Amino acid sequence: MAGELESKLPSPERVIDTFQAFHRTAAVKAGVELDLFTAIGEGADTVQALAPRRQAAERGIRILCDYLVVIGLLRKEGNRYTLSLDAATFLDRHSPAYFGSTVTYFACETNQEAFASSPLPCAGARRRCPKTARSPRNTRSGSSSPAQWRRLALS
Repeated sequence: MAGELESKLPSPERVIDTFQAFHRTAAVKAGVELDLFTAIGEGADTVQALAPRRQAAERGIRILCDYLVVIGLLRKEGNRYTLSLDAATFLDRHSPAYFGSTVTYFACETNQEAFASSPLPCAGARRRCPKTARSPRNTRSGSSSPAQWRRLALS
């Protein structure tokens, strides 16, 4: 009976997860662009080892990696990071199942504009996203874009 009652109670979890979806995408895109997942898979598992290898600031790498821990793509023990099974399988370039570069499509400017400007999100998504798409044109204050995550890592 308690299980039935709990399943009928409203929960903000799905709504909040949806609100935060772009933040997760932006962080993963920054991690892929900086090749963090591959570097960690190769053994550069601390901020001090990752920052110079990625030509990025330690503070930014730590913030990005800690967020990737929060969303479950990395694990952290002490000051060392390891890949989750999903990240090792799909985001490490050495994996035969790698498809990390796909995030470039999902986070591209064309897709973002399609969702922002069209009542039907797929209306603008037919255009191909350029592989060089870096950030949205209309970044509102308070939102995070892949470019903002990357700037943070490099600052």
